[in-house]
Amino acid sequence: MNATVTAKCTNFTSQITGRLLVGLDTVVSQTAQAIEQSAQANAPVDTGFLESSIRAERLGYARYAVIAEAFYAVYVELGVRGSPGQPFLMPAYLAHLNDFFAKLQRIVG
Repeated sequence: MNATVTAKCTNFTSQITGRLLVGLDTVVSQTAQAIEQSAQANAPVDTGFLESSIRAERLGYARYAVIAEAFYAVYVELGVRGSPGQPFLMPAYLAHLNDFFAKLQRIVG
């Protein structure tokens, strides 16, 4: 009887862990996509190259990076002497931070 209870608990724990891991990866993916879209919407447009260079990239399980590949993206984001920054990436990140934590809270329960 003890072995049966242990086996059921182990199986139940595995199921919960699996659901949490899938849920975590899903939330991180959705948040990265939302940040990508917001950053694209926030990016100043001259030729459209900066906007089109912004993308979310999967780095591994529940790991994403939202990057702007235009070589001058950092100068636009942070500014340079004589030209103030026009932030597009950090505001996009901050806009989705609370939603990200709320979704994580729902997964954990």
